[in-house]
Amino acid sequence: MERRKLQATGGSSLTLTLPKAWIKHWKLQSKDEVLVDAVGPALIIKLASKQKRELTIDIAVDNMPDKWLVREMIGAYIAGADKIALRSNRITPSQNQTIRQSVQLLFGFEILEETSQKIVARTILDDSMFPVSESTLRIFMITRSMFEDSLKAAQAGDRDLANDIKLRDYEVNKFVHAIQRQFQEILSGKVKGSLAEVSFYRTIAIQLERIGDHGVKIAELASSDRTDPVKLSSTFPVIQERVHQLLKDVESMVRHMDKPMAHKILDSDSELERLIYSSKRMKLSYEGAIVEDSLDRLRGYLMNIAELTIDYAVATTSQKL
Repeated sequence: MERRKLQATGGSSLTLTLPKAWIKHWKLQSKDEVLVDAVGPALIIKLASKQKRELTIDIAVDNMPDKWLVREMIGAYIAGADKIALRSNRITPSQNQTIRQSVQLLFGFEILEETSQKIVARTILDDSMFPVSESTLRIFMITRSMFEDSLKAAQAGDRDLANDIKLRDYEVNKFVHAIQRQFQEILSGKVKGSLAEVSFYRTIAIQLERIGDHGVKIAELASSDRTDPVKLSSTFPVIQERVHQLLKDVESMVRHMDKPMAHKILDSDSELERLIYSSKRMKLSYEGAIVEDSLDRLRGYLMNIAELTIDYAVATTSQKL
């Protein structure tokens, strides 16, 4: 990090010189435009849209395990690739199927070229039009339904409902990847947008993704070989109702950017934490411990979202002053 002095240029204007290496790398010249984004006390300088270039990421998939292939494709997508080219001396049938399934996880991507040695997936949507706030609220709705239904599935041993919850988790991941992609594109200057806003929703989306994972964990109890219902404490119905209401309150808090509600949610945390801790101490069953631990994790993630909302609300208010 360099320290540079501001220079007066007449009147009340101040100028700042840009690093020569950065200018040379991006081939900038006098009167070229850049984008300046104010994020609290920080200024982020990015290339203007006319400097935007198509990004192609090549992935060599020879002898690559399917799980690695999925991760590589998601990584390329989040990095902002407009085109993902997967190359091999011979793409195996298993890799071909994995590639097709992975493309379904990438919003706006389709396979446009395919041979035995190369498969190319390309974006067909404008990422700048992706509404991160609406997408985050959509994730809220999905994860809330996942958690509520996971408890039903585990208690009733409903395997069909448990499988449906796993499919909903797939949709959550898809939305989260898209939000992470837009964050990287704004950070690099590829698309316009508020970095502070997208960063806020991106962090919330990651917290919600973890909540969804715990919903799947609870739902998987319905797929076990047990025959008896999950044994839970006598206080569990109260905890369950409190958690359901907390999910609704946090969603409303984010939707309306309600800072007073965020404070109230945080103030109520200690009571719910004590209830869950007391239930844990009863140690009624292994399955019950899984449920209670997941509810405790969920409580923590939701409190994180409340703190993030206060931080973002204060930052955006101070910028308007």
